[in-house]
Amino acid sequence: SLVRVVDAPDAQDKLLATIAYAFKRNHLIIGMFHKHRKLTREKRVLVAWVTGLGTQSIATLLHSSSVIRFRATTQFVATGLTAAVLLFPLSVFLQFLYEWRPMTRIHTVAPPRSMAPLPPDRRGERQDIAQPKSLFSPKPPPVVMKARAPPKSAHPRTPF
Repeated sequence: SLVRVVDAPDAQDKLLATIAYAFKRNHLIIGMFHKHRKLTREKRVLVAWVTGLGTQSIATLLHSSSVIRFRATTQFVATGLTAAVLLFPLSVFLQFLYEWRPMTRIHTVAPPRSMAPLPPDRRGERQDIAQPKSLFSPKPPPVVMKARAPPKSAHPRTPF
């Protein structure tokens, strides 16, 4: 999303205020305390929950898997950071999906029920409705049957 530049008289204040605005709007945890039109607080909590559980599962996999060549035994901080770095693109992708999903309209009143089907047309009164309309076909443009020959001094069109 685009970052809004905050108006401030001092350049340093403007930079810090713009960075703070970007964090309030786009950061997963800091943004939870500020209102967003599309990425609501509930959706941020879901993304944080998926990110946390995914980080725990990757860290558990790094500590207990016999499939990988090394087995982490005491490096808890390193495996946690590795798992978080591996899961960060998924977290950003989930935020992107929530922000750019198509919004459906919510009506204040329930829409009316559908009309009852029309009774069958036994006498052929409504046949003109079902018939295709004739299409207007324009007159074809005139075609020049005889083209002028190129001048003798013209270069050949294809090299010989």
